[in-house]
Amino acid sequence: MKERIITYEIKIETFKDNDNNGIGDFKGLSSKLDYFKYLNINYLFINDILKQYENVNSLESANQRFGSLDEFIELTKLFNINKVQITPIIDLTEIKQSYINWKNMMRLYSDDFDTTKEIEWNTLYSKYVLNNDIQPNERITDLANFILYFDKVINFYNECGVKSFVLKNFEFLIPNTKKQKSLSKLEDIYKMIKRLNPDAKVILNPSVFNKTLFKKMIKSKAKVVDYLYINSFTTIGIDKQMPYANKTIFNFKEITNEIKFLYYSPKYIICLGSDNYGRIQSMWGCEKAFLEESTKALISLLFAGKSSIGMYYGDELGMTKTYHINLHKNEKKNNEEKRFYQSKKIPYATYEQAKKYQSPESSYALMSWSDGKNSGFGDSNNYYFSYADNVAKNNVELQKTIKNSPLNYFIQLTEIINNEKLSNNFDKSRVLVKKSNHKRVVLIKRKYKKITLYFALNLADKPKRFKKCYGYQILASNNGDKIYEGNVNMLEPYESILFIKEFSKAN
Repeated sequence: MKERIITYEIKIETFKDNDNNGIGDFKGLSSKLDYFKYLNINYLFINDILKQYENVNSLESANQRFGSLDEFIELTKLFNINKVQITPIIDLTEIKQSYINWKNMMRLYSDDFDTTKEIEWNTLYSKYVLNNDIQPNERITDLANFILYFDKVINFYNECGVKSFVLKNFEFLIPNTKKQKSLSKLEDIYKMIKRLNPDAKVILNPSVFNKTLFKKMIKSKAKVVDYLYINSFTTIGIDKQMPYANKTIFNFKEITNEIKFLYYSPKYIICLGSDNYGRIQSMWGCEKAFLEESTKALISLLFAGKSSIGMYYGDELGMTKTYHINLHKNEKKNNEEKRFYQSKKIPYATYEQAKKYQSPESSYALMSWSDGKNSGFGDSNNYYFSYADNVAKNNVELQKTIKNSPLNYFIQLTEIINNEKLSNNFDKSRVLVKKSNHKRVVLIKRKYKKITLYFALNLADKPKRFKKCYGYQILASNNGDKIYEGNVNMLEPYESILFIKEFSKAN
């Protein structure tokens, strides 16, 4: 497999249901394998499935969430065969809870071995029984207990056929980034996983952007990571203490500065969307005038460098915020939050708008499969999860039929970077980035041997001029119906163009 990969992050419960029960599960996910193949995905990032064993007293209750363990194992096998790696996201700051969930799962299955055929539970349990009397320590930073918890969780997934892991919020394991041995704990974790499976991939997901740390991890002589998954972009411009004090705007300078740094290595996975706050199309894009154009411009931004490509589910369509967020639930937490913002002199209308756009809840929309009721999910959802605001015009069923849709533009770019003739240009070329913070235009040049690629991206809602590209032809454009004449030097709002120039022997 190439170093450059494409990843796709989902929430199992909001991706696809089975038997029209309204909430996503393993069988629903399995039914969408062809969609992931259509997207050319290499790694599928999912929730930590041990969460479904939290605070339950029966297998029946646990299995009502995502499905049975048998179904998860079958899912993993099926996707492995089709070269899509199921990759759980494990929050290291919550590893004790994952361990407790694992222990509860073992207890439930020890009472009912016949419910699963794929794993010999007597054998599996005997691997761990020596340490099962150890009680989780209250201090998660206690390294001995941390290693114990981590070992159980990783071993469980390995037994289920999982070959890749995203480890989230790992920074507390690094006492001092300036010291030579500061990465030693990460090195130990990396080795633990590689001992189980030398081919396993270890992907670390930092909570904040830190150039110094990222460089150190990627260049470390003692290997600590295979990929870094960077998805903190929606946190830019938001006060973490008061995230709903105002509606944030697209910070072109800071976002493109961070992306420019990441462009130079496929070890960095850039994912613009996440569940940190809201949907990127609602926070940054143009929901009304230029929704499709801005969606495709952000997609272009992912493909322009040498970095690996990450997608948060639905961003390939331009899914916007959820249609419904209940701001008036009679819950103590919500009422306290509203009173807090009132005490800070934040007008309720300002708080309400920011909450609708920036709440993590607004990123948990049901995947937009169709424009039908509940966006292609069953009726028994009971509004536990809401569909996206723009599901009627932005859904998979519809976008597959439209040649120039964001979805098909994403497919076009994946095919271009995998093109045999151009693959070396994308994998081995130097990356030169020029950008104008004033114009909100980004120009990326990629040259390898006799082929030069040139990306021109306008991330503004107004037309912008740029330097003419003499001798270049247009390989792709996010404005597929447009007829270009002569040497182009003008970009329409959110327009992106990929130019190509081939040098003959005579040149």
